Amino acid sequence: MPGFSFWQSHGPSRDRSRANFAVCRCTTARASIESRSIGGRRGNFAIKLDANEEYDPTADSWTYRAALPTPRSGIGGARAAEHEGRLVALEALRRIGRIDAPQRDASATADWQARQSHRSIRRLLDALYAPRDEILRPADAVVVCRCEEVTAGAVRDVVRQGCLGPNQAKAFLRSGMGPCQGRMCGLTVAELIADVRGMSMRDVGYYRLRPPVKPIALGELASMPKTESSEKAVVRV
Repeated sequence: MPGFSFWQSHGPSRDRSRANFAVCRCTTARASIESRSIGGRRGNFAIKLDANEEYDPTADSWTYRAALPTPRSGIGGARAAEHEGRLVALEALRRIGRIDAPQRDASATADWQARQSHRSIRRLLDALYAPRDEILRPADAVVVCRCEEVTAGAVRDVVRQGCLGPNQAKAFLRSGMGPCQGRMCGLTVAELIADVRGMSMRDVGYYRLRPPVKPIALGELASMPKTESSEKAVVRV
């Protein structure tokens, strides 16, 4: 499962790309209406995170806040997600003044209890089916970037030569520069680099994602609606 560090805001007419999350993850436990990204998972969903980040719309950047007391994850199953959706809707209604806090809490009780019930088995499943280390950090002969045919051993070798992170690995090996643009290999490459350097994934970082993140034909680009700002970006007088 590929990971992501990009974020978009949704508007009535179009989506807008925003600054990347500071921590790459497969999921977030919560990306809420106050623009916080809390918890989540990485390493093909194997590792839960205690990350707590807040978005500043003025600076278009994410800032670390105090870590969560325990790692949190957003994988709870479809049933739990239904109840979480209703809980979020109730809080949204409170924030726009349709209901007050006591009304929200009274309406939320049944959904909160049902959500907790559905999630109660999650810790047991995580313990029983946690991926082995060799899945997250494969043997040297394993191809981790199939687009560019880069093995885990090659990644480890360039780290020992001075490669500091996934973006430098692009220059050394072209890993993450093929048709999938790192969506399939990104987490594994970052895990390998962190392991060799003896650092955390947070400190090593992730591929710097640039649009387009998927292959696109020139004709598709040419047919996109033109705006004043897009013309200014390419026209030089």
